[in-house]
Amino acid sequence: MLLWIIPSVALGIPLGAYLIRRIEPEVFRRVCMSFDAWVVGFGLSRTLIEVGIAESPLAYLALVAAAFIDMWLLYRFFTKRSRARARGELELAPSFPGH
Repeated sequence: MLLWIIPSVALGIPLGAYLIRRIEPEVFRRVCMSFDAWVVGFGLSRTLIEVGIAESPLAYLALVAAAFIDMWLLYRFFTKRSRARARGELELAPSFPGH
């Protein structure tokens, strides 16, 4: 199992460190949580199939529900930020330690 995990860690940590320096921390957190929601939705769908609670097409409704909720939350987050930036409430450049 370690052979599956090591490449992800070897690529993910440097990529995450690079991205967190380039984008605002709150945007980075939201995108990471979005990815997590999709992974959990897929895992729940597969678990429903494996346990026998739901048939294959129906079980993927858990993934679809997670995707729609996630997209709605991301839409709200980015439109709220866009409006705040247009009103001048947000700075254009990220302002956090290290910059």
